[in-house]
Amino acid sequence: LLSTISKIFGKILLMRMNLHLGENRIIKDEQFGFWSGLSASAQLARIVNDVTEAFNNLNDAGMVQMYIQKAFDTVWQTGIIYRLLEYNFPKYLIKSVHSYLYQRKFCTSFNSNLSKPLYASSGVLRFNN
Repeated sequence: LLSTISKIFGKILLMRMNLHLGENRIIKDEQFGFWSGLSASAQLARIVNDVTEAFNNLNDAGMVQMYIQKAFDTVWQTGIIYRLLEYNFPKYLIKSVHSYLYQRKFCTSFNSNLSKPLYASSGVLRFNN
């Protein structure tokens, strides 16, 4: 039951955050991977089109790519809250994200032995779809 509630909460939180992001045009149109219809495949098609057009017009084409492996494992939690405040997200969303990020504990298990709880000071939990 808790897993189901968590998934529903995650979807509602994401929907409301996306609404704020869209209404306030916070994420640029060129940023792919955040909006439906703007997947990695759509970005690849855009790149192929731009390079083909440059080639056909005898122009140069350049590209810079960034890929940060395990980016969500090293997120600065205080920075997330700072950005939410900076972009004027509603207080209830900021409080929800704050309570979701902070005071998270985890344990490890090895040979049926459970470790002491430790706090996770970086990274974010991801909602499973």
